[in-house]
Amino acid sequence: MGICTSAQASAEETEEKLEEDKERDGCIHKILLLGAGESGKSTIFKQIVSMYRDGFTDKERASYTLDIRSTLLWSMKELLYQIENVYGTKDAKYRISKENEEFVTIINELKNQEKYSPEVVKAIQNLWKDKAVQAVFD
Repeated sequence: MGICTSAQASAEETEEKLEEDKERDGCIHKILLLGAGESGKSTIFKQIVSMYRDGFTDKERASYTLDIRSTLLWSMKELLYQIENVYGTKDAKYRISKENEEFVTIINELKNQEKYSPEVVKAIQNLWKDKAVQAVFD
């Protein structure tokens, strides 16, 4: 009879432990981020960590700033490449407006850098608003 009582107590302890584990695991959320390269998986993960932790360190923030600038420049250059080499010959709506042509040269000649001059910022802003860039982006 002592063996049955011991086994019953052990089963109850196991059940209690399972319930505690279930409650604790209920607070854990797992996500699977799928997507092509450069689609933003790491960015989403970093934002989640930032929101639910103490934020980014200064070193992380500086690193992300460089990544963002690099991606911004690469993306604008890719849009301009598509306009000039793929879409530009098909339809007038894919041609950069006259007032923004000078900005194309600025962007195409630019290398990755730590900070952008006001001229570069203006070039990116104006080109982003250009109808040809928006048409290719869409």
